[in-house]
Order: sequence, then C-alpha cells, then structure tokens
Amino acid sequence: MDDEVADTPLTRGWTSCALSGASCGSALDNVQNYMEYSYCCKMFTQGQGDRMVAALTSPIAQRNNLWQPANLVLTGVLEPEQLCRAQFRSDRREVCEGSTVQFTDESFFGVTQRFWSFEGGTPSASFNTSPTITYNSTGSYPVSLSVGDGSALITEIRTDHIRVLSNPGAPLPWSEGFEGAENLDDWWRAENPDGDNSFETTSAAAFTGSRSVRLINTTEASGRFDELISSTLNLNGSGPVALSFRYAYARRSPSNDDALYVYVSGDCGQTWVLRKVLRAITTLVTGPMQGGSFVPSGPEQWQEAVITNIGASLLTSRFRVRFVFESMGGNNLYLDDINISPLAVGIDEAAREPNAINIFPNPAGTEAWVDLPQEWAGAQWAIIDPAGREISMGLVRAADLTSSGWRLPLAGLANGAYVLRLRMATQEASARFVVH
Repeated sequence: MDDEVADTPLTRGWTSCALSGASCGSALDNVQNYMEYSYCCKMFTQGQGDRMVAALTSPIAQRNNLWQPANLVLTGVLEPEQLCRAQFRSDRREVCEGSTVQFTDESFFGVTQRFWSFEGGTPSASFNTSPTITYNSTGSYPVSLSVGDGSALITEIRTDHIRVLSNPGAPLPWSEGFEGAENLDDWWRAENPDGDNSFETTSAAAFTGSRSVRLINTTEASGRFDELISSTLNLNGSGPVALSFRYAYARRSPSNDDALYVYVSGDCGQTWVLRKVLRAITTLVTGPMQGGSFVPSGPEQWQEAVITNIGASLLTSRFRVRFVFESMGGNNLYLDDINISPLAVGIDEAAREPNAINIFPNPAGTEAWVDLPQEWAGAQWAIIDPAGREISMGLVRAADLTSSGWRLPLAGLANGAYVLRLRMATQEASARFVVH
C-alpha cells in the first residue's frame, strides 16, 4: 500500500490505465507513476526524486562512492571513447523483390568512419550512417559493416541477413504436402524464438502421402510461440480464394488450451491479418488425450480447416500465409495438405443459383435441418466445399422428409463454409451454410 514517500498516495496497484482510479482511502491514485504497474507510466513524484538522491548520497554500503571523482577515474569513465564494437540493425530482414531496407549503424564508441557492403543490393556499398538499399533479385544475402576511429578497425558480417522473396509469387492453384523432403525447403521459414522445438517435417504421420510438418509440444514449452511462414503466392486477379489445411492435435490434460492462429498478408509480410483461430477448448483437438507423445493413428484423427474470409485487398502478387502456435502445455501439432485455390465453381457460384432454401440453425453445430417440402423427394443433394469440390452427396428420401424438415448430413465436415445444392429434373436450389 505504501512506498514510504509522503507525496505518493496509497494505492492498491493498478495494471490498467484507470486515470480516475482511487483506492486505499486516496482521493486519486497516481496511476501514471513509474512505481505503479500500469502501462502508461510517465512520472516520479518530487518525493521519490528526493528519495533517489538520498540513496545515491548515502554512505550505507558505500553507495556515495559510486559517483566520487576517484571512482570515476579508476573505472575509466572519464577516459576518451574507445572503439569496441561494430553493430547495426535493419528495419526488415525479409522483403519482396523491388523493396527497400533501411539500415542503421549502432556501433560504439567514437566511430569516425564506416563502410557498408550489400551483396545483391542497390547500391552495393555505402559510407552513410543510415543507408537505404533496394533488393531486386530473389535470394539470401549477407551484409557487412566496417567501422573505425582513425586507428582501430572492426567489422561485423552477418550471413543470410536479408531474404528476398519472389514478386510475383507462385501461381494458383497451389498445394503443399511436405512430401519428398526431410527438411523444410526455402519456401517455408520456421520461427523458433526460444531455441527449443520447432516446426519440422516428419514421417511419423500424414493425412495423405507419408510426410507432414510437426511441432513437438511439451509441458516445458507452455507460454511459448512458434511460427511457420510461407514464401509468396500470386493471387493478383484470382478472385475469391479458399485456404485449406489438415491438422491433428491432442491434449495432455483437460486444462490445456493450446491455440493455432492463421494469419495472411497481402504486402509480403509487413502486416498480418488474423483469419482463423483454433483452440484446444473448442476446435483444435482431433485425437484422444494422452500423456505420451501424440501421433495421429489414422485419417479419423485429422480435421480440415477452410478459410474463405480473405478480402480483395489481400489478393496481391505477394500474398503469404503464417501459422502461429501458442503452447499451453498440450501435445504435438501436425499440419498437412495446405492448399490455396480460387473458389471458382465453389461457394460463390453455387450460392448464386436460384430457389434458395432455408437451413437452420446457421451456423450449424453437430446437426442442421433444411426446410424442404415433400416435392423434393428423390432430389440429388451435394455439399460443396470452398474449392468447388463435391465432398458428399446422395438422394433425398421421402421417408426422411418430416414435419421438422430434412436432416442435413454433417458427419465428417470440418469447420468452415459450405453450399448445399439440390437438383431435380425440373428445378434446382442451393443454400450457403457454416459449420462451427
């Protein structure tokens, strides 16, 4: 409650920026104080400043010796600057062909001269503090910076520092099954910020073929994020598209709430838009809970996700996909059969057919019903996925047309958008519906 400084009011400890917050008998808490827990800290009180000065001038633990002239001499603080490190940063490390990268020299100390070298860049060399370089050809390129102070010279070289992606990217339709390679190829990049397990190809399981990509997930990884990021695709002029993929995941305990986030980008990865979230408490689980390492035993332990909410502004020649997995102590995740293709004769065209029919509830859960009169007995029905494929079909039997309607067969459908199409000799009808 109290920091023992007279001019700071008592406080409960704020984690939000409730600027009118009052607690512990105070008329108004100093929520913007650096000693609070809020994210809008911007001040110390005068009393706190006095307290800090008192600490630095106190003989207790000889703190007052820190700033005495004798100590400054002995620690070298007063000596001339010495060049000790070459260092630089770039605003981006991954760009598309024709894009620029801003570099900044952060070397220290006493730099009086510098020389940059940019393989694959234009210009290929510079003496500036913050040069802007254009990259026009696909590939991975090194960057080097040499700095001097008139007597010493230090060089920093970073191999494969800049990755340049194709623009335009790969054409549609596009698919990835991870077959024929023991490691991820250059088309994919796995981000593993914690240096532990990462997305890798595996032959342990697959929905089709013999390989998939897997992230080995352990309880020790709880709270960590791993990413799988694609190169570029050319969606320019494609019209609406569908992104689909197969996934398999299991929990270790009922409390696990791991999550898979799917992002897309229309500007080569400068900005990302979240398009789908699969959580263990809702839709991510495909296999039984187990304490050991999860390996899907067959197709029944895989599910398909379909994403169609990709707006026109994202349909560019440098489109990218990004999978982000958040570990919450669950089990392994597998991905396979990643596909992107135009909707073509899929949902958009089917939904424009005449004689729309009513499906309820919509979105549907485990079951849905169609309001159909008896005259539809004998009609052919088909469920069409976003890619225009007829994934299930059959006949409407007269015995199934009840007062409640006709029960729509949802067995085996993954979460996503679909079209139900009915056809008879003299008429057709269709309706769009969603499974979640």
